Parts: sequence; structure tokens; C-alpha cells
Amino acid sequence: MPVLFVAVGHRAERTISAFSQIAKTLTVPVQGPFGLLSMDSAGRHLAMSHWTWLSDFEVPVSTQQIDASDETLSKVVASLTRTLQAKEPVADPSRPARVRTSSYVLIDLSQAQSVDRALHIMPFLRKADPAHDMAAVALTGRTAQSDAELDDVWFEAWSRLTARLQDDLLAQKVYLLDGRTSGGTWFERPEQMDRFCAEFLLQHGITCRGTLRQNERRRSRRQENVLNVCGSFGLRTIHLDQAEVIARTAQRLVHEDLADLYEEVLSDDRRRHLDEEAQTLAERIEGIYEEHWQSHTDNDSTSTAASYEMVVRNDAVCEAIGEAITRACSRAPLASLCHLFTCLGPRLRRLLTRQKLIERQRIRGLAAEALRRRDEQTYQPMRNWLENTEAVWTDRFTPTVETQPHVAVSRPAARTAWRFGFLFLTIGLLCLAAALFFQERVFALGGALLSLAAAVLATQPTGWTEHIRTVVPEGRPIDRSIPIIRYRRSPGLWMRGLTLALAAVGVVVAAWSLWPDLWTAATAPWTAGAALLAIIGVSLILTGPVQVRADQPRHEESPDHIGPPFWTWRAFGLLCLASGWLILCLRAPSPFLIDVPLRWMCHAAGLVLIGVAAILGLRPRVGQVRLIERIPKVPEPFVGGITVAAPDSELIREVTAMIQWIDHLTLDPRQGLLRHGMPDATQGHEVLFDFIATDWDRQLARAFRETLRRRMGQSLRDLALEPRAWAQCIVRHLQTPQTRTSDLGVLFTLEVVKVWVDSLGLADLAACLNANGDKTAHLLCRSASPNWPATRTEPDVTICVMVVGSTLWEALRPLPRIDGAPVLVRSDWDTRTNSVLVLRIVQGLTQGWRGYPALPSQPYQSDRLDVQDSDSAPSSRGASHVS
Repeated sequence: MPVLFVAVGHRAERTISAFSQIAKTLTVPVQGPFGLLSMDSAGRHLAMSHWTWLSDFEVPVSTQQIDASDETLSKVVASLTRTLQAKEPVADPSRPARVRTSSYVLIDLSQAQSVDRALHIMPFLRKADPAHDMAAVALTGRTAQSDAELDDVWFEAWSRLTARLQDDLLAQKVYLLDGRTSGGTWFERPEQMDRFCAEFLLQHGITCRGTLRQNERRRSRRQENVLNVCGSFGLRTIHLDQAEVIARTAQRLVHEDLADLYEEVLSDDRRRHLDEEAQTLAERIEGIYEEHWQSHTDNDSTSTAASYEMVVRNDAVCEAIGEAITRACSRAPLASLCHLFTCLGPRLRRLLTRQKLIERQRIRGLAAEALRRRDEQTYQPMRNWLENTEAVWTDRFTPTVETQPHVAVSRPAARTAWRFGFLFLTIGLLCLAAALFFQERVFALGGALLSLAAAVLATQPTGWTEHIRTVVPEGRPIDRSIPIIRYRRSPGLWMRGLTLALAAVGVVVAAWSLWPDLWTAATAPWTAGAALLAIIGVSLILTGPVQVRADQPRHEESPDHIGPPFWTWRAFGLLCLASGWLILCLRAPSPFLIDVPLRWMCHAAGLVLIGVAAILGLRPRVGQVRLIERIPKVPEPFVGGITVAAPDSELIREVTAMIQWIDHLTLDPRQGLLRHGMPDATQGHEVLFDFIATDWDRQLARAFRETLRRRMGQSLRDLALEPRAWAQCIVRHLQTPQTRTSDLGVLFTLEVVKVWVDSLGLADLAACLNANGDKTAHLLCRSASPNWPATRTEPDVTICVMVVGSTLWEALRPLPRIDGAPVLVRSDWDTRTNSVLVLRIVQGLTQGWRGYPALPSQPYQSDRLDVQDSDSAPSSRGASHVS
């Protein structure tokens, strides 16, 4: 019989490599044909090969990269299957030929994608050969060196694999190979795990792969280990479903204990009172939401995903509802509550309609504002830029200007030159003072010229410096990263006045100290000429023209900016001053040395005032400015469309939730009793308790009554007559809805039963039931229908295994004591789910299905045939080779 090995995942490929090494060490020739199909977990690389003899089995070195499409995989699998069937030796006509190909699909559970790839390939194997005997071998990859994180990975992959195997006929057998034995012993290294898996394949896939021989009924005894049996299997997961248990128990209690509450009739006065109560509640709800809306005006952009849940989150509204329910349930609670919600529904619906109209008007205003803002930010700037023919568009919304705007500023004076000028000015003034003391005109002439040179030096350098303006679109703030430009700044008006006043006073005082006592007709004209030249020179220096450029800063940018002087005019003024002083020194009469101390004091004071005025007037003044060039506003691109949909207000969301809940309720008590209170009502899906006891809901209801009477000293009906209990139940359901029941009585009972069930463990809950062991075992075994062909007779061997989680172990532990009960296995890896996995294995020994004699870890017994089931002699059971 052809045997095909399919390896999916890294650990499966390692197992095939170990299998190849073991196959080469066999001394017995094993005839095939054998095939191999290897694929990585991602499904990108595929390797396949086939051999006639097992000793030639070798893992292909090269792989081909393929696309994981269904058409490609179907062609590859069909081609390999036809090749194996074509190489099969001529079959014995006396042997049954129901199975033509056998395959083992090795799945690496440590890689989550391996399960998806394997489940993708297995239907193509079944399609290529409908009479395919397929076995799924799942490898957990756990060893003593593996991390604890691998437990969640492989168990999640194993759960997905078993869930799929329950739905489709993909495999007749499934094996789970783990690195931990039932005794708690671990494999130390992954290589040991690979070796064990390879021995498992050799024992189960090669040495016992033939069909039953003539007069051979089976190769396994009925008392043999479950893992040694081969055939077909059925797999089913039965959940406890605690929510369904609570719901059905609550329905039973409502029918038996609260039936009289459904039959109460309200008087007309009571109905009018409840109608007024509903109107008051609706008005109060509207007032609470309006007050909340006024105090939270920013309720449009700060909403989160949690605020869109159809629940009531407002504490004030929940408190108002609770108070109204407490007052309404003072008499005939269930009927009063139904009538209250009947009257409240239309009022809430009118409130919702009015609020939606207001919200629609607000949204229209937001949309208009968004369109206006879009026109200001996008459309109008785009129209402005389209009028500019020099603009270059880098993309749809980003225009640029290629020309860089330049600007020229007056170069500020250097402080070093000003310091040297101050030094020369001081020396010049000292020379003028020495001229009066020594009566030497040379000192006066040299000091004056040196002072004029100091005035020129203190203003250096002069000229223009060019800079590039920073382009800033209109509407954007000026960034601090824009460079600061320094320029020459003119003194203020008050500083000019102070400087001129000090200079004028200094000149007058100094001139008085040098005033001659005797004037002649010859000296007066020379003195007047010198004074006229001095006045002309000062006028040219102070009021002379300055340079002006078209690209200099605008007046609003730097109002105190002053351009460099025209040195032609300034040089002429300095020349006039020097000429006037020269004439004064050479032609003016010298004063008589009378009242010398007073003249000296006045002369010194005048020079000091002139020096102070020169220092103030010539001090470098530097201005700072960020030179920018405003361009039209850049269009902003569209983000999220024209406008963003505004979320509904809190009033709309929560009132809608209340209206939907009220509409879902059955507000006719008698109709609610008929729909949910009858014991013969249609039940939900099956739960685990359905297999333990038929009337488990009645038994749990009886246990609940006893517990309630023992803890609180009252019955469920007494508890249902308390108004505050109804208010707490309804408010809690509006805040956190946990069920979709439409009956208020069932809703109230669900809250109470849920508290009782949560206080008990699963073992305590199961202890409340009187289980029928024989019936439970029978139902559990029959729940998992095996993939047994309908055309065949009933199987000869049936073995049922029930895998129970840790939470249900104590409750179902007594089952194996019953005769015919399934084998109970505890899944120590599953500590979270309340479910039972039922595995039913069947074997049709007389129909040609084969069995396995032993596991690799068990001693092999050569005499495995039952003497009563075989008429052939022991010598006729052997063969020259295994086929």
C-alpha cells in the first residue's frame, strides 16, 4: 500500500529527518512506494519526492517556492498521489482493496500557522483519493528545555485542529505526541522528541501498514491500550455553558414560584398613577441630560469608543430610574413595572425625536462652519495662488515661489572702532586743554584735527550687507528659528536733542574761555569766517543725505533703520570744520591771561560737555529684526473629507438604548408567562448537564430554594415583592446588560440565580444533581458520532475516551466506576474552560480495518494473533518482507 508522509512546520521536518536516519538502519527490505510532501508553516516553500524502497528514503535538500493558491496545491497533491499509486506493486486479488493510499500528516503545533496549512492540504488529499486512510499526527514540541510560553501556543493550535476535525471528515485517526509522558517524565532535549516521533511513524506507518490477511479477524485485543487501536473516530466538545444553565434554571423558577405575579390586575387609579410617574420620570431624564449638556460643551471630539455602547452610563439618570421603579413596585411589582415601561416608551420616543431634530440642526451648523473653514483654508488660497503666474506647484496643494527675495541693511558700526575713536577723542580734548595752558596754537590745531579723526573712526565701518528674506505664508506665526539680522540704528529724537544741547553748551562755554579781550578790524572777519565754516560743516554732517536702496527694510519692519552716509557730503563737512578751526587757530587773537582759574575751569567744562556729547552721538546703536516675506496663504489639503461626522450626544445614545430595551421587553405579563415560563418551552443548545440528568433544571431550582431559605429566610416570591430589589436589578441591567431576555420576571430571577451559581464551585453545582450513571455514560458515548461509513456494519470494537478539564474533574470523577463508562482522562493543560472533549474510537476488524500491535515505548510481542480468531498455522503468518 502506498504511504505518503506530509510534514508541515519546522518540528515536523526534523521528525522526518530522524525518520530517514532510522530507515537507513533497517536490515529488512521494506517495499513501498513511499512519498514525502514537506511545507513550511508560511506555505511558501514546498519539497516533494518519492521512493520505491524505504532504505532510499531521504529528505530533499532543495525546495521550490510556490504560491499557496488552491489550484497549485491541488495539482501537486494529485500528481504525487497518482505517482504513488502507479508505482504500487500488483495487488493480491484475494485481499480487500477498500483503502488504496495511506498518509500521515505531521503538524507542528509550536507554530500556529502550521495548523492552517495542514487543514488546507488535507481536503486536497481526500479529493485526490476518496478511499484515503489519513492520520493526523500533532507534535507539541514540548521538552524539558522548552519555555512555559509554548503551552499556550500549542494548546491554542490543538484546539483549532480538534474543532475542525469535528466538522469535516478529514482524518480517520488523530495522535497527539507530547514530550511529557503520563507518569510525568520529560524528554530532556528536542532531539529525543524527534527520535520518539520517528519511531512512532516507523511502528505505526510502516511495520503494520498492511490489511488483514485471510482468516485474520483482528490484530488487537479488546483489552488492549486505547492508543494501540486504529479505526475511525468521532470527536465532540460538550461545553458546560454556565450562562445557559443559569437561564434555564431561572425559567424553571419563574414558572414554579412567580406564576401568580403574572396574573395580577391593576386598577384604573393605579394605572393613572403609573402614567403620571412615567411622565415625571421622562421630564426628569430630559432635565438631567440638558444640565449635563450645558456643563459639557466639548462633547463632540472627546468621545471614545466606549461611549458608543448602547448602555446607560449617567449616574443621575440611573438614580432617577431606580427611584421611579421603587415607587412603582410598591404594589403588584411585575404588573406595575410592565405598565410603567409601557407608558414610558412613547414619552422617551418623543424626547428622542425632539433631541434628534435639535442635533440635526447643530450638525448642519457644524457642516456649514466646516465648509466655510474649508473655503478659507483651501479654496480661497488656491484661487489667490492660481492668479500668480510665477508660482510652481510641487503637488496638488503646495505652491512655491522660485525667486528668493533679498534685502539690504546698513552695516552697524563696530564697537572696536568706537573704542579707538573714544581714545583718540580723549587725546584730542586733552591737547585742546594743553593749548590753553601752554599758550601754544599747535596743541589746539593738533587736538582739534585728532578729535575730528576720532569722530570718523567711531562710525566705521559703513555700507550695505545683503540677506535673504525668510518666506512665511500668510496666517502662520513667525518661528523663532528665523535668523535675526543686525543693522545700524539711528538715535532717538530725545537723544539727538540731548546731544545737540550738550554740544552747544560745551561750545559756548569753551568759546567764552577763549574769547579775546581786544578785537581788531583784521581779526574779526577771520573769526567770523571760521565760525561760518564751522556752522556749514556741522550742518552738512548732521543733515547731510544718506544712502537709500529699494530693497532696504520697510519702515514698519525697522522704523529706526538709517542708511550709510554719503561720504562726499560728510567729507566736505569735516573739511569745513577743519578749515574753520585752522583759520581760528592761525588768525584769531589770543586771550589775555587774566582770571586764569575761571577760564581754565570754563574751558575744561566746555571740553567735557563736548566730549560727552560726542560719546553719546557717536555710540554704536544696533537694531535687530527678523526679515520675512509674507506670501499668500498656502492651501491646506483635504483631511478626512469635507467634514467629520459628529457623534451622537449622550442623551441620544442612552435614550436610544432605553427605548431599544423597552421595545425588546414583553410588557404583557400573561404573554411573558406563556413564552418563558412553561416547562415545555423550547430550550437552548445542549449543555453538559443534559447528559447527566434529564430534569437537571428542576433539581437546581430545588437546591436554589433551599439555599435561599437557609441564607435569607425567605422565598424567591418574598424577594420579588421588595421594590428596592427590582430597582437594583433593572438599573444594573441598564448599566451592564448581560442577557437578552424579554421577560422582566426572568430578568429578575437571572440576577439572583447568577449570584447563587457564582458562589458555588462546579463540583458543588454538580453535587446538587442526582445523576444516572448508566444513562450518562451511554449519552456521552453516543454524543460523538464517528466517521464510520454508513454502508458498513456496526463496528466490532468501540472505545470512548472523555477528556475532562481540571475544573470538571471532581464532578465527573465517579463516572469510570460505572460499567461501560468512557475512559476518563484529565487534561492538566486546560485550567480555564468548562468543557468536556468526548473521543469515540471504533474499529471494524471484520471489514478490513487494521490495528497496531504496540507503541515504540512498549515491548513488541510477535505473537499478536488471537488463536480463536485465526485458523492459520503460526508458520504461515510470516513473510520475507513487510509490505
